[in-house]
Amino acid sequence: MKVRTALGVLMLGHAAIVAFQLVLSFSDLQESAAAFAAPDDPSRVMAMLVAINLLIAFSAAVLGTYLIRAGEPRLMVVVPLAIAAAMFGSYALVLGVVAIGVCLVERYRSK
Repeated sequence: MKVRTALGVLMLGHAAIVAFQLVLSFSDLQESAAAFAAPDDPSRVMAMLVAINLLIAFSAAVLGTYLIRAGEPRLMVVVPLAIAAAMFGSYALVLGVVAIGVCLVERYRSK
């Protein structure tokens, strides 16, 4: 239970970091979209980049909240959210795997 709560807090922190990085690197995203897209309309690529970052932040926030508040977390909820949050890379991959592992251990441990 304590591990799951700590993991939930870490996921909420990860969501805040992703949202903060999105705000700070918004101009870089605009430049990347302008360089990658057709010369006349980079807005679709920009919208896609922002949507992906928002998906990562939202899924990490939902997973963190779910891990903190759920009595017995279900794998059908944790796995898709962990995969979406892990798209960020780096430490988020480890957090997602640990979240799935904690749910499996809690589910199959002997009572």
